[in-house]
Amino acid sequence: MDPRLITVLIITFCFFSVGMSLKCRPCSEVKCVDKTEEDCPGVGVTKYGCACCDICARKLDEKCGGPYNIAGICGRDLECVKPSPTEGEDSGIYFFNGRGICQKKTGA
Repeated sequence: MDPRLITVLIITFCFFSVGMSLKCRPCSEVKCVDKTEEDCPGVGVTKYGCACCDICARKLDEKCGGPYNIAGICGRDLECVKPSPTEGEDSGIYFFNGRGICQKKTGA
């Protein structure tokens, strides 16, 4: 078999696999134990992952961010502070994928 064809097939498979892994299931197929504002004093409720389930937002000094905010979303008056990207690193990709720590919003 032609090595170029094999290379194209491998690359196509890789893109297909990554694309499928980032696909959300329909919310009707997701089992949630939804949280309420009373369950989350001081921080409030936010959506998780594909926005199907209500969860407590992250508290001060907890991890946050990551791809699609998988590590969590900060609560009221908090923001996800991520370290600066290293020299030459694509800042758009870095801030999308990077994880941070919930800190008080500046000016809040």
